[in-house]
Amino acid sequence: MLLFAPLVGLAVLLVFTALLPMLIIRNWRYNAIMTSYRGVRFNYLDSVKRGYWTFLAVPLLMVAVLVLLMTTVGSFSSFISNATPLIVVALLYIPALIALGGVMKYMIADLYVNNLRFGTAAFNAAISKATFIKIAFCSLLAFLPFLIWTLWFSGAVLLSVMEYVQTGGHITHRVDYTSPYEGIFKLIAAYVSLIIGGLVAKCYIVVAERNYYLW
Repeated sequence: MLLFAPLVGLAVLLVFTALLPMLIIRNWRYNAIMTSYRGVRFNYLDSVKRGYWTFLAVPLLMVAVLVLLMTTVGSFSSFISNATPLIVVALLYIPALIALGGVMKYMIADLYVNNLRFGTAAFNAAISKATFIKIAFCSLLAFLPFLIWTLWFSGAVLLSVMEYVQTGGHITHRVDYTSPYEGIFKLIAAYVSLIIGGLVAKCYIVVAERNYYLW
């Protein structure tokens, strides 16, 4: 019975993923229909097919491109220095990931806004893809100080933890602590710093996108 539990969980996940775009589109339409202003109701008209393209097909294609990029970088790691793959990832992978995130936000905004109706009048917004990509990169700049502080304050501890997990307990980069609780404190401080940085970046995205919609 326990052997079938992971398969059942995987099947449920796949079914939910397959139904998610349709559920999102139907939820958008329901919310629009149930909203009115001065007796005039909103509506949302769009095909579920485009929802599947935006919420399922495009993210899978983006993941495939990122995996291909990482595989290509890894295939050359044996011919170059150890630090070079990390530099390549920092210069290519992270900006590409952020840019793709901005593109996804643009596609979702375009799918939602430009298919709304107010009575019989259709919404028509000229949404800028470059603006969403800019917001994504600015959110990275908001997160960057927290990341830099975390690496400076707790970098050695995080490196030891990662090495311990990867090697199954063998650590070559040992850290000398002044207190038995110093490592735990730095590890907790790292998590708290990254969480706060993530919240700051997310708040910036929400405010920037709201101001863009209302502008």
